[in-house]
Amino acid sequence: MKFKSGFFYTALATAVLANTTTYAQTSPCDQAKAPKSPITQTFTANLKGFFPANSCFEIVQENPAIEGFQYLVVDAKWTENGQVNEQRIDEITDGNIMISQALDLRTREDVVGTVKAKYAPPLKITTSSDDYVAGELGAPNTVIVYSDFACRYCRSAFEHLLAKAGKDVVFYKKHYSIAPNSAVLAKVVLAAKKSGMKDTVALQKSLYDLKVVNESPAKAQQAALEAIKNFGERKKVAEYLAANDAQLQMYVDQTIAFAKHQGWQGTPVVVINGKVIPGGFNRQAIDSALPSR
Repeated sequence: MKFKSGFFYTALATAVLANTTTYAQTSPCDQAKAPKSPITQTFTANLKGFFPANSCFEIVQENPAIEGFQYLVVDAKWTENGQVNEQRIDEITDGNIMISQALDLRTREDVVGTVKAKYAPPLKITTSSDDYVAGELGAPNTVIVYSDFACRYCRSAFEHLLAKAGKDVVFYKKHYSIAPNSAVLAKVVLAAKKSGMKDTVALQKSLYDLKVVNESPAKAQQAALEAIKNFGERKKVAEYLAANDAQLQMYVDQTIAFAKHQGWQGTPVVVINGKVIPGGFNRQAIDSALPSR
């Protein structure tokens, strides 16, 4: 832990490995985007130990952050079994140290979150018919929340953002299932939508109240199904689940993989017009970014 000029921050230190980066002609990276500044060269040299040996790095963005640190967006690329793999890293670093949290003690501002919100390029998030959606498609503002049914702030975020949906805001919810059995509950909601349930809001709200983290997946699924009060609808959802579990799991896995790729370690994650709102369910920041109804 360090204190410096009013900032409190935790940091991850890594050793300096090298100072230069060169790419072979067969590299999947664009030579024009190779690391050139001392910080980017040091940072990518340090990253090499965390990626396959044939990895290369492209500098997407470099902006000043705080006192000798830069905000970097870096694409790591490597070839495996004839396919190019890619992972994006966005960090505040001086090349050797990555700052994962920084609090301005004078203002209580999340400095890292503010810097990333200012400089991070808009996220390109693919939405699908599997997502819960409210509001008008094609609205000028798009809100996407990544939510976990075991997260105590996620229900509040869901309800607050749902209330924003309308002609000016389209709202999507994706299931970032981190806690045990959250994926089980997510699949019940997906099956409900797929099997024809017109409105899953009541079901989703009730699932936030379920305490199934320590239950078996079978018991968690049964508890979620019992939250569907209409017996006919419950039967249809159960049948759809049984017939399409692998497909539903694929959707959940893809959402989790995307969220992990972004480095998100908790929920809720609120994204408005491609920008991550710092602080999770930050009501003030959300309200400032969206028109009032």
